[in-house]
Amino acid sequence: MGRDGWLPRWLASVNSGGTPSAALLVVSLASIVLILSGGYERLIGVGSFLVVVLYLSGFCALFALRIREPDLPRPFKAWGYPLTNLGVLLASAAFLIATVVGDLKDALFTLILISLSYPVYLFVAKSKLLRASTSGAIMAPPE
Repeated sequence: MGRDGWLPRWLASVNSGGTPSAALLVVSLASIVLILSGGYERLIGVGSFLVVVLYLSGFCALFALRIREPDLPRPFKAWGYPLTNLGVLLASAAFLIATVVGDLKDALFTLILISLSYPVYLFVAKSKLLRASTSGAIMAPPE
């Protein structure tokens, strides 16, 4: 992410052995903060919630892509589409609802983390776009 401009450039540096030491340190510190925020049980709750949300978004994206781009070439087939996709989507949604009902505290904690990260993403994306436009990264057409 440092190489792509989503994080500071110094996080992209690697040592002589090829290890991204600075990024490894930052990830380790973030992990320690998350562990201290409530222990491993909270991390498992947050992780399971995020994984199900990620899967759910992928199943929804498959439907959206098939609807918006019906003529797009498909390098692979979704077996049993749309019934299998719909079934897994509904099961994932049911699991997500059960997770929220069964562990409201961790679900809210996760939603707060996601809510706080979105404005940071918008700020970084706007800054990245601004840097690209002021640095002349947009090339003029050849003459």
